[in-house]
Amino acid sequence: MAKTDPFAKFARALSKSGSKMGHKTTPHIIDILAHRVLKNAKRRAPVRTGALRASGRVEAGSNANQRIVAFGGGYTGVEYAKAVEYGRYSYAPAAPQPFLRPAFIEEMRGVRSKLKAAFQKELDDLGVSY
Repeated sequence: MAKTDPFAKFARALSKSGSKMGHKTTPHIIDILAHRVLKNAKRRAPVRTGALRASGRVEAGSNANQRIVAFGGGYTGVEYAKAVEYGRYSYAPAAPQPFLRPAFIEEMRGVRSKLKAAFQKELDDLGVSY
């Protein structure tokens, strides 16, 4: 009796359910990740008045699978978020105080196991076993 290859079985099951899974899983995972980056960046942002932290938000991108973590701009009244993140080299030079980039890097490093768990849950919900 030939032994069934579990990876081939998994690939077949994933192929059958893949179209259903991506539409609801990907945006949900991206939302979670964007809000984690936002929370981490707000924690790292330097505080003088609190306006920079308060201006942080997650915005929808140009498609369903895109999110933008933004600080300042818009109607927030905070026009100095870029100067804090990257520094200013002309008119009153100021050293950079990165808060968004380090938050993004930290969250991306930790996301692998979370994505794996979410993917496994989605497969379990679809009744896919391997």
